Amino acid sequence: MTLEAMVFYGNGNAELPADAMGWLIEIRVEQELNKPTRFALRFEDDLCGEAPAMAGRSEIAPNTMITVVAGTGTNVGQVCLARGPIVRIRSSNQFGGSGSWVEAHCETRQVEMDRLPVQAKWTGPHDGIVKGLLAQYQFTPDVADVTGSADEQDHQLNQSGTDFAFLNKMATDHGVDFWLTYEASIVAGTAVVSETAHFKISPPLAGALPGAIGGFSLLPTEDGPVFRLTTGSDACPTVNSFNGEADLERPTSAQTGAVDPAGGGTSDQGTEADPDTQEDGPTLSDFGATRTLQAPGPGPTEDQIRRQEAALRAAAWFVEGSASTSTELLHHIVIPHQIIRVEGAGPQLSIPYQVKQVTHVINGVAHMMDIKLRSNFMGAAA
Repeated sequence: MTLEAMVFYGNGNAELPADAMGWLIEIRVEQELNKPTRFALRFEDDLCGEAPAMAGRSEIAPNTMITVVAGTGTNVGQVCLARGPIVRIRSSNQFGGSGSWVEAHCETRQVEMDRLPVQAKWTGPHDGIVKGLLAQYQFTPDVADVTGSADEQDHQLNQSGTDFAFLNKMATDHGVDFWLTYEASIVAGTAVVSETAHFKISPPLAGALPGAIGGFSLLPTEDGPVFRLTTGSDACPTVNSFNGEADLERPTSAQTGAVDPAGGGTSDQGTEADPDTQEDGPTLSDFGATRTLQAPGPGPTEDQIRRQEAALRAAAWFVEGSASTSTELLHHIVIPHQIIRVEGAGPQLSIPYQVKQVTHVINGVAHMMDIKLRSNFMGAAA
C-alpha cells in the first residue's frame, strides 16, 4: 500500500523513516478560508516484542513539526498541503496488539501565534505593523489592501491578546483574508520549506476589468481544474457529484451610526453594493430584495466605510457549491483560494467559483477531496 504523499518531521524537515511510513494508513488535511489548517496522520499499530511499533516514537512526539507534501509519484504535481506542530495524540490499544492505532493531530503554525497574550500599543502604518508581526514568526509577508495608520493621539491601535487574535481582528476590520501557503523542494530526503503569510483581499479586486464580479476577479487559469459533470460530450467527468444553492436573503447595503464622545453628536454613514458588477450574470442586488446590515464599530468616516465595504464583500458570496472528487478523476490537487470552473451543472451554476474549503483524505487507495465553493453571481440564465 503506497500513499501518494510524503511526510517530513522536525524543524529540519527530515523524511519520515520507511519503518514509520510503513505503518501510516491515512493522512487527513482540513483546509478552510481564513482558518488554520488542521491535519492528522493515522498509523496502524501492533506490538513488536513488548513495545508498540508506533506509539511513543520520537518522530510523532508532542509539538514535533510535521510537513505533508501530496502528489508525490503522480502526474498532478507536488503540493505542500500543511506544516505545523503536533498538538494532540490519540491512540487505541487492543489486547494482543493487533488492531491498535495511533493518530498525530496537527495545526498549522498560526497555533504558535495564539499561545501568548500581549499587551501593546502600536503606531505607524497598519500594513507595516502586520508585516512586522508576521516576520517575527519567520513567515514571508505578502500584505496588500491594508490602509490606515495608528498614532499616539487620534488613531490608537491597541493589542490585548495573542498575536493571532490581533491579526484576525485587523483582517476583519480591513476586509482581508489571512492564510498561509507553502513551497517545498525535496533534496536528499529533506524538505526545504518556505512559508508565506498572505494578508490581503482574496480573490483580488479587479474593478471593471472583464471577468470582475462584485469587484473580484473570478478568472480561472487556462490549465486550472474544471469540475465537469457528464454533459453528453466526449469530455470525461472530473467529479463524482456536485451540489449548488443560492441564498438570496443577504445584505446589499450597509449603514453605521456613530456617537461623538466629546460633543454627543451622531453621524450616519451608508454604503451600497457596487452597482457595476453585471459581467457574466446577475449578482445578489439583481434579485429584488433589499437588506441593510449594521456594520460593527464606531470611528472616523474612513473606518466606517472600510468596515461596511468589507461586510458587503463578504455578504456578496451568495452562491455556494460542493463537490466530491479525487486526483485520479480531476488530475489536480485543489486548495482554498483557487478559482475553478464548473461545467454541466446547468446554466445557473456552471460558472467560476472560488474554492472555500477542502478536506483531503489520502490513503493507499486514492487521494480524495471533498470541496466547498463560493461565487457572487449566477449564470446569465438566472
